[in-house]
Amino acid sequence: RCDDEEMGRPGGPRFSTDFDDAPRNCLDLLALNRFADPKQLEFAIKKAVEYNADPNHAGYEKPLALAVRGRNLTAVNTLLSLGATVDRQALAALRYISDVRVRHEIEGKFLAAFQRGECSSTLKVLKDVSLWIIVQSGNVKAAKKRLKDQSDSADAGVLLALRRCRDGDKKELRRIMVEKFGERSVAGWSAEAATYELVTELREALIDKRDPDEELVRELVRLGANTQARGVELDNYILEHEDDDESVDLSDSDSDLSECDSFQ
Repeated sequence: RCDDEEMGRPGGPRFSTDFDDAPRNCLDLLALNRFADPKQLEFAIKKAVEYNADPNHAGYEKPLALAVRGRNLTAVNTLLSLGATVDRQALAALRYISDVRVRHEIEGKFLAAFQRGECSSTLKVLKDVSLWIIVQSGNVKAAKKRLKDQSDSADAGVLLALRRCRDGDKKELRRIMVEKFGERSVAGWSAEAATYELVTELREALIDKRDPDEELVRELVRLGANTQARGVELDNYILEHEDDDESVDLSDSDSDLSECDSFQ
């Protein structure tokens, strides 16, 4: 598998916990350790890179994706300052974060990296950008063009992105999907996404020893989240589709993600 693929290590980052049994090097382990003192962690990461640890190494998951998955803001900031590249894997890891404050802070860092051009080349070509990223960025023109010109199908991951979209016309984005896939399908995907988010929020609150976000829980239940669901993982709802159309440069005014104010 390509080291830039969203799923990362074998089986994908479906286990949104801080630890796993995958083979990790020192930089990987530092990226996951959000419990360390921030100053000590920053120093350790910088020293690891100084001694030739590669922040963009082609492992199962790159350090930046691990830092995002581990909700490790210090590691995210430090790795970006040391040349870690924002790629599809790092963006995909954002979907596994429920805490709004943490997610939005990382989004802001990634947006700044995009605007500086510090992102993977695969994110500069429309055919290589997943539909959920376009939707989550709130880019109505790009989403409409993508669904018209290509054979993409939506799924719960796309509806997850729609709910988390903070900019752009969410009603128009939903209307575009309903027009192509039908209200029944869109409503079903929305309920599946809400179920995933509900379980993720409650699981994350348990791990972090915090209160669940009551406003978020109410919204997800209203969207049809199944409160009886067990063993819910985002990977169960995501369908990856290969694009065969010609590349379109995202720098085009109708599809430039860097013009958006936020990803969620």
